[in-house]
Amino acid sequence: MHSQGRDQPAQQHLQAVRRELPALVPSGMKVLASSAGQSLPVVPWIAVLDSNVTATAQEGLYVVHLYWPDLSRLYLSMNQGATQHQRNAGEAGLAGVARDRAALAELRADAALLRKHLSDKVSAGLKEAIESGLIKAAASSVKAKPKLSPSPRRSVPRLPQSTVPR
Repeated sequence: MHSQGRDQPAQQHLQAVRRELPALVPSGMKVLASSAGQSLPVVPWIAVLDSNVTATAQEGLYVVHLYWPDLSRLYLSMNQGATQHQRNAGEAGLAGVARDRAALAELRADAALLRKHLSDKVSAGLKEAIESGLIKAAASSVKAKPKLSPSPRRSVPRLPQSTVPR
């Protein structure tokens, strides 16, 4: 958790993005932001989900922007949710560290399958939980506060269903 909570620059920016971004993405896409939750993460994020693939950042495949709390760095990443794997391990009767290890192993296996299909390198520098579900990422410095600019809705290519783990 970030000690400044909603006062950190990235969280303030994400509150505005949550209001504006949905009008800029194609229909069928859902926008989620970390500022919407009860607990605020150290790495604030904005995710765009394809409703044909997932409805939550806890499972499935989605595109996400990960911000440093001061907005100095931004990662554009394709990730998959980790919570589904923790739930699967819990249903298998595992608890505590054993559950977490089994969930990470399952997540890594799914991520490896997707990486094989996408055949791209994985960027380093993200927290282990995010990195475990990371499919592809690109990092950049943010010289000025990111701004949304109105643009016509564009068609967003959808992944073939064969690349999405079930």
